[in-house]
Amino acid sequence: TLHDAVSQVLELSLKLHRSRPHLMVRITWPLFIAGIATSDRIYQDWVSFRLRELGRYGLNYSRVSARFDEIIQGGDPFAHGRRPLCAQ
Repeated sequence: TLHDAVSQVLELSLKLHRSRPHLMVRITWPLFIAGIATSDRIYQDWVSFRLRELGRYGLNYSRVSARFDEIIQGGDPFAHGRRPLCAQ
């Protein structure tokens, strides 16, 4: 189920962050999706903070973080006229 998938991604990301935080770049997309899919504000805040930390690895990560924050604050995840997350 969606709930199980979200739980597994969040559990994996927590373990990864504790042991090897630099490897979080490898699970950015699943973390982004899990953060949007959960309605738990605590998890969303945790994901938001982790994505913000990844911004130090480049502009694309900063864009992912900014878009995540827009979405969980009530923005339309399918808004037209936005640049793709990976656009340079």
